[in-house]
Amino acid sequence: MPRSVRFRSIGGPEVLTRDEIDVPTEGPGEVRIRTRAWGLNRADVMFRTGHHFAVPVFPQAQGLEAAGLWMSYATAYGALIDIADLHLGDVMAIPAESSSVGLAAVQIANLIGGRPIALSRTAGKHDQLLVAVAPR
Repeated sequence: MPRSVRFRSIGGPEVLTRDEIDVPTEGPGEVRIRTRAWGLNRADVMFRTGHHFAVPVFPQAQGLEAAGLWMSYATAYGALIDIADLHLGDVMAIPAESSSVGLAAVQIANLIGGRPIALSRTAGKHDQLLVAVAPR
């Protein structure tokens, strides 16, 4: 039987439980993935402690990193749009630009007409970063 780490109330790690669950059959346009491990990230902790923009529906599963690509875009969007209030023509420095959140931040900045400046620790990524920051 598949297992899931879930919580039934807002709180610290003590609210987490390991539960056996029924997995629904995938519908049209959906796929099922087998997850053997998942990352616990800042958004998971914020979600469980009631500090995330999304509101949990109990019982709520943990493990947003196992759900694919959207997490990096939600993180970048929250930082650029919700917190920094980025607008057309604004210039922003994006550290760790070659990370998943960095790449998402560049794409969001380009989408709204911002001017991203990509930062990296190594010069070896120079050409890759130039391609990434170029508006499409």
